Amino acid sequence: MHHKMSFNLGGTQPPVRVLRGATGPTGATGCPGMPGMRGAPGPQGATGSAGFVPAAAYCGLFNNCGGEVEIDADDVLALAFSDTMPAIGARYELHNCAILSKAGVYEIDYCLHGVGLGDGAVQLAVTHNGAIVPCTLAAAAFAEGEPFHLSGFGLAQLERDAHLHIVVYSRQGAAFRLADGVNIALRVRRM
Repeated sequence: MHHKMSFNLGGTQPPVRVLRGATGPTGATGCPGMPGMRGAPGPQGATGSAGFVPAAAYCGLFNNCGGEVEIDADDVLALAFSDTMPAIGARYELHNCAILSKAGVYEIDYCLHGVGLGDGAVQLAVTHNGAIVPCTLAAAAFAEGEPFHLSGFGLAQLERDAHLHIVVYSRQGAAFRLADGVNIALRVRRM
C-alpha cells in the first residue's frame, strides 16, 4: 500500500521541537588547516626625505694625572694622555695618538695647563703624521712657579689614517709641572 505524503506547502506547518540531551565533554582540537594563499602586495608608499647625517668622525684624548715635563733644548716631545673619549671614525694608539679613519676637514681643539719649574718658554702644536698643523701653533713663556695656559682651535684638512699627537718644543729647554685637573686635552671633529 502506498501512502501519499502531503507537505502542505501553502499552509502553516506545526512548530518543530528539537530535543537535546545533556552536554558531554569536549573532544580534542584537531590540527590547524593549511594557510590560505597570500594576496598580492600592495603599492609602496613614497620615500621620505633624507634625515640629518652626523659628522660621523670625532675623538678626543685628555690627561688628568699630575707629573713633570722636561724638554731638552731643540727637542720635540709628544705628550701622553691618561684617558680617551668616545670615538666614531677614529681609534687610539697607546693613549698618546688619535688615528682618523676618514679624510676631511676637521675642527681641532686642544689645550695644555702647567706651572713653570723654572724660567722657560715652550711651543705647543698638534701634528698630523709628524708634520705640524699650522693653525694649531701656540707659544708661552713662564717664570718659576707661574701658571701658564696654552690652547688653540682651528680647521684643517686631514688625511685618512692621519696620526695626531700634541707635541711640545723648547729652543732653550724647559721644565714645567702639569696643573691639577684636566691639564692636556685634544678633541677632533669632522665638519
